[in-house]
Amino acid sequence: MVKLVIKKPKRVHLSLSKREFPRELRLEVRAQYNEVSLEINSEAKEYVHGFYVLYSEGTIYLGSKSGSVVQIAAELKKCWIRGGKPLSLTVYSKPLSRSDIHEIDEKLGTGDVKVSWNVEAYGFLAEKAAKEFDAGLIPIIVAEYEHHVSRSEFVKNVLEQADMMRREFLEVISEPIDLSYIKDARIRGALQLLLEKQKLLLGAIDGLKKAKTATDFRGIIDEVRRAVEGLERLRGLCEEIYKKLYIGSSDISAIDKASREMAEAVFQSLKATYTYASRFGIHTKTKNKKSFYTPVPRRIDAEFAVQQTLIELNYLARLLSIYALHT
Repeated sequence: MVKLVIKKPKRVHLSLSKREFPRELRLEVRAQYNEVSLEINSEAKEYVHGFYVLYSEGTIYLGSKSGSVVQIAAELKKCWIRGGKPLSLTVYSKPLSRSDIHEIDEKLGTGDVKVSWNVEAYGFLAEKAAKEFDAGLIPIIVAEYEHHVSRSEFVKNVLEQADMMRREFLEVISEPIDLSYIKDARIRGALQLLLEKQKLLLGAIDGLKKAKTATDFRGIIDEVRRAVEGLERLRGLCEEIYKKLYIGSSDISAIDKASREMAEAVFQSLKATYTYASRFGIHTKTKNKKSFYTPVPRRIDAEFAVQQTLIELNYLARLLSIYALHT
């Protein structure tokens, strides 16, 4: 029996690859293998020629310092692999969603990552070698190996790549504020305030791209708190907008009450965002007994704070801009 065994990798690199059409995310484990041998009836001979992969299946394991392990189905590409020494080879995960990547991150926690992988495949040797050893379809084994990846490498090469499309989307939909055509001093002042708040929020979004630790996430959430702080002063203007543009009724008292309730609903949402950010932010203490504690937020908490605030600021900016066109 003839089989090809590939082992002893070096220069291991774990990353996430993105393909746009069709949209696809895959983990990649790239490495150069020092030992590639043909095992023929229990004898091993060095093999430096190419080979063709017809079918493969395997697993990439990601482990945390706490002992959690994530198993991800993996494979080799169905293609011709050039030989040589060392042999360059990439093991690919099956397609993943961004949600999958975030679930993996949640399970691994914030420490370094232990990576191991193995693949069993079937294929053909180079034509000359196949004739020499009378080998047809043969097993190809990529032996299991363990490698350690630092948390910073994992964030840079995997998590940031998974998040890039979403973060760019967040920045793109941030509502533009144009003050050039605003004549009403109150509306101009309100939009100027929102513009300053947007700058704080976009700073938080930019920080989210680089954030790695709970301390980083606390800082981002604290920026969000500053972005929604002090917006209560816009409540009266929002009531006025609702009263003039959003309510149809011949009952004046109904118009007054409805406009107050509509504004109250918006500013309750803003207050809830502020409270949330305060509970997860820096220098936090409980409300009643004033006991200090240190929150340990994760990426999902910072993302929620940013996304919620983005929606709220965008809404206010559009509401004021619409009103400006009617004054």
